[in-house]
Amino acid sequence: MFGHRKSWSTASVSESKFFPLNRALSIRSGGNKSQGGSAGGSRGFTFSSLRGAGQPELSKKLYRLIKTENSVIGAYEAAGKERLNVGTQLSDWGEQTGDDAVSELSDKIGVLLSELGEQEDSYAHNLDDARSILKTIRNTEKSVQPSRDNRQKIQDEIHKLKMKEPENTRLVVLEQELVRAEAENLVAEAQLTNITRQKLKEAYAQEFAATIERAEKQIILARHGRRMLNLLDDTPVIPGDTRAQFEHGNQARQILTDAEEDLRDWRFEADDVPVSDQIDSNLMPTSGRGIGADTSYEDEETLQTIPSINDTQSRTQGNYETTQAQKGGTYLPHGTTLVGGGSSLRANGKSGASKPRATFVDDVDTSTATRERAEVHACCDASSRLPKLQQPITNDAQQRKLRINLTTTSPSQNYTRKHIPRQIGGTDDKMDSLVARYSRPMFENEGYAKEQQEEMELVQEVPALSLKFAMPPVAQPSSWLRAATDDYSNPNCPIKIAHGTTTLAFRFQGGIIVATDSRATAGNWIASQTVKKVIEINNSLLGTMAGGAADCQYWLAYLGMQCRLHELRQKRRITVAAASKILANIVYSYKGMGLSMGTMCAGVTPSEGPALYYIDSDGTRLAGNLFCVGSGQTFAYGVLDAEYRYDLSEEEALELGRRSILAATHRDAYSGGYINLYHVKEEGWVKHGFNDTNPIFWKTKLEKGEFSNVTSEL
Repeated sequence: MFGHRKSWSTASVSESKFFPLNRALSIRSGGNKSQGGSAGGSRGFTFSSLRGAGQPELSKKLYRLIKTENSVIGAYEAAGKERLNVGTQLSDWGEQTGDDAVSELSDKIGVLLSELGEQEDSYAHNLDDARSILKTIRNTEKSVQPSRDNRQKIQDEIHKLKMKEPENTRLVVLEQELVRAEAENLVAEAQLTNITRQKLKEAYAQEFAATIERAEKQIILARHGRRMLNLLDDTPVIPGDTRAQFEHGNQARQILTDAEEDLRDWRFEADDVPVSDQIDSNLMPTSGRGIGADTSYEDEETLQTIPSINDTQSRTQGNYETTQAQKGGTYLPHGTTLVGGGSSLRANGKSGASKPRATFVDDVDTSTATRERAEVHACCDASSRLPKLQQPITNDAQQRKLRINLTTTSPSQNYTRKHIPRQIGGTDDKMDSLVARYSRPMFENEGYAKEQQEEMELVQEVPALSLKFAMPPVAQPSSWLRAATDDYSNPNCPIKIAHGTTTLAFRFQGGIIVATDSRATAGNWIASQTVKKVIEINNSLLGTMAGGAADCQYWLAYLGMQCRLHELRQKRRITVAAASKILANIVYSYKGMGLSMGTMCAGVTPSEGPALYYIDSDGTRLAGNLFCVGSGQTFAYGVLDAEYRYDLSEEEALELGRRSILAATHRDAYSGGYINLYHVKEEGWVKHGFNDTNPIFWKTKLEKGEFSNVTSEL
């Protein structure tokens, strides 16, 4: 059994046979208690100690709880980020060991560790959602406090006048104000009770469900991680002998695929925690006609009645008959009849009837304050038996229609019923009108100092950048995206994604050359001729974009943020291998969800030299000497394969990059515009222009005699 950490003990069973019971009862029962109760003079943490004078402090206590929850959420987010860093560092270390088995498995285990970090981040976001639900209780508690203070203030004034001036006529006015204040407080307390129970249940049901999800998914990842470790042969070898080549690469990849499928197929299985329907703004239970129904009256002075409430009351959906066993009933304002003595309520049980039958008493024999107090308590007593929740008051017109007239009446005044409401009235109308008149907004800033309000606003700031995106509500998002977007097979589909490009990069003795075109197409038309397809991640690292423009721009910009954070934490420049691994791990977590990326990371570091990696939206990560990506890659490869060598001079390398892009723009309909050319060195990258392909094409044709299919004479 779980208990408070201060109650945890290592005592023997004989010494603590009753201790677990105390620990399980409540985390408040940590103090020493005798058989007669708590120790003398010590304050017991019970619900009774929170009533009375301690009540106004509840909102502040809940605020501290919410603030502590925020710290817990931050800890889980930090743990998730550090777990991602651990996975990246493990992969980088394994790659440098020179052991093919360690290199392969450390990379795959790093992916699993990164996914564990993602689960921590997801859990933190679920906790934040539960915390937001708790804020509803806090805001409601804040709104109740003004009604309590107002009622207490009026009571103090009444006691003061009764002590000093018992005959003061202002006592009558204060009595009426007290009735209104009590009615207001009754509604406010009902709001608080309803919201507290529902939202507490909803918040922690969500938190426990998130805990179950996190635990079960981490178990899935851990089991597959242990399967991965079984592929590593740790049998000692004799010095001088070489280990056999690692032959389980396919099995390692299959384990990752199995883990991915198990996570995708995971379903939440636990007992449901039923939560009541949403509570509306007035939060008071009703039966029959709610506020949202037709409440119009043909005459504003229409009188309506409610029967007396006693232990023999019964209620159905049919007509109601009120009988009076004896005279002398009390008439309340707005036609409400409370019959004393042996009055009773009989239900006819007839369906379809719409008008209540009631008895009116002419004589009024009580003071206004007493009548109003009786009306309030009668309505609240009746409402407690009605299970259904009413609709919210939506406008001022409804409030005016449902407002009850709490004005004083003459003792000898006679009332006649002119019209009946179009729908069944009664106790519901009285409670509706009380809510309309006395309820306050749920969110108020009254009762708190300005400094406290500012502190709460800081707690409610927008959370940090999240990598969780809303997916289409379908089983296979990528299939849905292919059906709704143009993938060269359906040019008439509704969504046109910008794609079509030629990008290339290659290593040579002087660094790395990166070259791209600048045309973006959407369907069968040109969307732009000036797209910058080289992303400057930092001063020494470049990325290229091919595929979906939005995906490449967003994730490469995010990679730049991560690289900068790495530099600030480690006090050194990030390696190209580490940067490419970060990007590969990120996009792998969205595999099969519709990303479209084919990018390259190029950089030169003292430890690596010129380093070039290719990463795509499936999480593939390849190191190489030269890559071409995009719709024009076939034509660019033709030039590169013919003329590339590692010992190129700087001018030759720049010309080769320019010439390769030119060949692609000449033959590929989806490539064109300008040639963007970069040279990456150890001290940083250098940009060599953003040049129009047209003059370069004609210069190349005239000087070198190439592109013979195009005549130079018009």
